[in-house]
Amino acid sequence: MEKVYDSSTGQFIDPLFAIVIAAAVNETFVTWCKSDSLVNIMPNNLTEFLIVFAGYSNILLSWFGYHKSVAKKPIKSAARFYITVVLLPLYLFTIILYKMPVEYLTIVYFSIFLLWTIWEVIKNNEYAKESCENGRDRALFRSYNIFIFLAFLIAVGSLLYREIIGGSYDSSSISSVSQSILIVISIFWLRIRKSEGDSAFGYLNEAYKKAVGL
Repeated sequence: MEKVYDSSTGQFIDPLFAIVIAAAVNETFVTWCKSDSLVNIMPNNLTEFLIVFAGYSNILLSWFGYHKSVAKKPIKSAARFYITVVLLPLYLFTIILYKMPVEYLTIVYFSIFLLWTIWEVIKNNEYAKESCENGRDRALFRSYNIFIFLAFLIAVGSLLYREIIGGSYDSSSISSVSQSILIVISIFWLRIRKSEGDSAFGYLNEAYKKAVGL
């Protein structure tokens, strides 16, 4: 019998997700509540708000999406499992580093989307026959990857501009806001595009139908 490294029960992954979310909450909401001066630590502009919103949305949707994906196509090799373990601290960074220049967070998100793409390719290779039949082996060039790649190009351009020309970081600049908006669009567009199959939206939709008896 072929060995399956993980299943939808999430014996090991679920506690890691819980730890990451708890750490993020401690570094954001708990810290905000304990602070005497909320002005300096809470998101105080659109860019920082979008980064925190995107971070929490991403990790929660990824948790649901992981369960849905491995329920349909259980992990057959260790590679997908290891990628998930590497992704978890990256999810944490996207939330707790919201005060950092958005270019660095964009690079983190670019790494996340790259790892997601590799995860998808490995999954398709594990289920090569089904992937070919469903025509889903085109992970690299999907629209949400193009959005995050555009954000990555803007981030690199901004960093090079400040390094060569000089100047300081402005979280309210067009470059910063556009990167944060592209990140949010990429995350939600990915989930919407995958909602028919192994994504969080599909998982929640099925759960809702069961709850209301449809």
